[in-house]
Parts: sequence; C-alpha cells; structure tokens
Amino acid sequence: MLTKIVMIFTFFLAACCYAEESLPLVKAGIMILNTDKTYILLTTEKISATDIVYINPVIPDDIKCCEKITGSNFRFVGVTKKATDELEGKEIMSYLLTVTYPSRQLNKPTMALIFKRNRLIKIAPKIESNANEISFNIMSVNYKFFICNSQEGLHIYSKGTNSKEHLYLPLGYEVQPNCPEEAYY
Repeated sequence: MLTKIVMIFTFFLAACCYAEESLPLVKAGIMILNTDKTYILLTTEKISATDIVYINPVIPDDIKCCEKITGSNFRFVGVTKKATDELEGKEIMSYLLTVTYPSRQLNKPTMALIFKRNRLIKIAPKIESNANEISFNIMSVNYKFFICNSQEGLHIYSKGTNSKEHLYLPLGYEVQPNCPEEAYY
C-alpha cells in the first residue's frame, strides 16, 4: 500500500514539474511608427503586464538583436484593420508603447516577438538575428521567425516552430519584393 502511495505521489510530482517546464508561447507582432512619432504594436495576442516583447529593428549594418520591453509598457488601443492574420484570420489588436523607445528610432515597420511571461519560468532565450530572420532555441526546440516584403506589403511569418504565424501589413506603396515562395504558403 505504501509503495502504491509513493508511486502515485511520484507520478503527480513528475507531472507537476513537467507542466512547469512546458514550452513557452511565442507570438509575432509588427511594430510601426505613427505619424505622431508614437509606436504601435500590432498582434493577434493579448498583451499582459508580465509579457516580454522583443523588438528587432532592421537597420542596415546593425543586426544586434533585440530591444526588450515588458508588456506593462503597452496600452491596448483597440482592434485594427491596419494588418491582417493571413494564417488564421484572427483579429489584430493595437497597443501603444507608453515609454520612450529605448535606444533607436524605427523608421519602418519591424518584427516583434511576444513571450508570454507566465510560461517563461527560468527561461532566458538566446536570440540571434540577421536582416530577415530571428531565431532562438528553448528546451531543444528551434524557433524561426522571418520578415520580408511582397510587392506592396510586409510579411512576418514562422516556419518549423511551435508558433505558427503569418501577419501581413499593407504599406500603401510599392517596395522591392524579397519574400521567398514559402512565405505565401
């Protein structure tokens, strides 16, 4: 009887610890500069005060990644039609950045990644970046998010990750397309 109790206790303890070590929820967003020089984050994800948002400014010859801002520095503005969720058709929410942007001014839309803090217990991802990609590894799982241009818009998408995303921001003017075919599937 005591052996059964110990086995059951061990099972529940293992299940509890495994749940705490579950993979984090990582969602994509698009950071844009408004005409009034404020910054807006567009995403399908509800931002909470304890979330961490990494912003990747794409500036020529500067591939340092990323600016880290807590979710408490964003204020919900409302649902917007400025961007679309190409994968699932979810509503896009708009958040105003309420603090001065930390170190650099964005002059064009860029990628943001939202890490749900309540799932990031003891996890500090090492994020790497190049001009069109952000990648990181958490608990032996690789995450890759990409940013590219189609003829008149910006795409942010993921592939081969636990977070399937594809956001699109129409720019209202033509740009040099650089999206690979995989961005459209």
